Amino acid sequence: MNLEPYGVEKQPSPQGIPLHDLLNKDTLFPIIKQYASHLDTSSLAIAGSLFIKRYAVLVAASNLDYYGLQKERVDWWSTARLDVTSFTLQIEENPTNIFQDCWKTRIFARHLTPMINIITN
Repeated sequence: MNLEPYGVEKQPSPQGIPLHDLLNKDTLFPIIKQYASHLDTSSLAIAGSLFIKRYAVLVAASNLDYYGLQKERVDWWSTARLDVTSFTLQIEENPTNIFQDCWKTRIFARHLTPMINIITN
């Protein structure tokens, strides 16, 4: 599994924020503010837009490659965490659980769409 080109790094003990916590407005907005600082902008609208684009590369592109193109089934997603210092994803080095769901539903319908709704409201 080589997801490093997308910003997904293997770690013995992933650090950062569990991805499901990003669906909480109180968790997400401080991250967007930190991203604004990283971008050197005071506009939360710009930071939110650019954050979701960066995050979509991390999440959608890596999942498309791994689950869609490579047809692999190891569930690295459930252990993924967002490192807010480098804005990368960290996953366990050797995940063992097998992914059973439809990855498109999990990523787009249950994760990215709710996150975009939080950011835009």
